Amino acid sequence: HTMTRLYASPAHGTPVDEDMLGDTILKPGQSAQLVIGGGGDACVYDLKASFDDDTSRKQKVNVCEVRTYRFAGE
Repeated sequence: HTMTRLYASPAHGTPVDEDMLGDTILKPGQSAQLVIGGGGDACVYDLKASFDDDTSRKQKVNVCEVRTYRFAGE
């Protein structure tokens, strides 16, 4: 499915409602380079991806340990 929105919020902080993809959509196999964290001290983030079939997936990611992350189909 095509990813239409991506949100990243510190796992123990205030949820962020800014779509990190903006006007971009990611079709299967495409990728984007995003900076998550912005120099703060939080390492664990909740990533929530929304897709064109009205589904979404939420996962916790330690951005201090992971430099590349992929939402993959189940």
